[in-house]
Amino acid sequence: GLTGSNVKERVDTPDWFKGSTLLEFLDKFEVPSRSKDLPLRIPMLDGYRDMGAVMAIGKVEQGTARPGQKVMLMPIGVKATIQSVNINEDEMQYGGPGENVTMKMGGISEDQLCKGYVICDHTKPVRVVSKFKAILQVIELPDERPVMTPGYKAVMHVHVANEECEILKLYDARDMKNPKKIEQRPGFVREGSVVTCSIVLARSVAVDVFTGVAQLGRFTLRDEGKTIGIGKILDLSPNNTLQIGRAHV
Repeated sequence: GLTGSNVKERVDTPDWFKGSTLLEFLDKFEVPSRSKDLPLRIPMLDGYRDMGAVMAIGKVEQGTARPGQKVMLMPIGVKATIQSVNINEDEMQYGGPGENVTMKMGGISEDQLCKGYVICDHTKPVRVVSKFKAILQVIELPDERPVMTPGYKAVMHVHVANEECEILKLYDARDMKNPKKIEQRPGFVREGSVVTCSIVLARSVAVDVFTGVAQLGRFTLRDEGKTIGIGKILDLSPNNTLQIGRAHV
């Protein structure tokens, strides 16, 4: 790396390395697909008022944001209208997947636009749940709590939302060193384990399964300033109660 070997060309590369150069690897890398035709999903980074206009900032993870589009803000279930779409301070006809957009919103107040909310297609809104099933890889645990058991509390980071959560139940676990050996209903798991579990949240959150919208279905767990686990949401438990007037995250 310091001499540039194996970055663009194979120069002084050891005989034991049979892989491609860095640039060759990047050229072959498959970019994850994001459909502009599927229902809109924009996790919000911020909401504010500018010269009397109510503005929302977020990244389009799926679908297309257009001026005049009717949307719904989840998890509070409030309907609104996108009045304009700006990218890098330039007004655009639309914003597509992967783009950071600033939108002028109508029919909604500034205090209803909070970090962690998701702007959705009003006819096909994102699911809102307070419990879900997930597969979790336990990376590191604090010295004070070297094992993870039902009742373990942490903070979940999913898209741009940060929510307090608790491990509700452990269904099965396997050690990364011996992945074929599966332990059913373990009482606890340690670092280096992959566990299927259910997680309950302190309040309802707008998320999706990983196979639906991957950006809304993957998460990390943090505790004592450490990332203790990374996971994917497998299944969502129904929750018909929408929280109105929720405070800022």
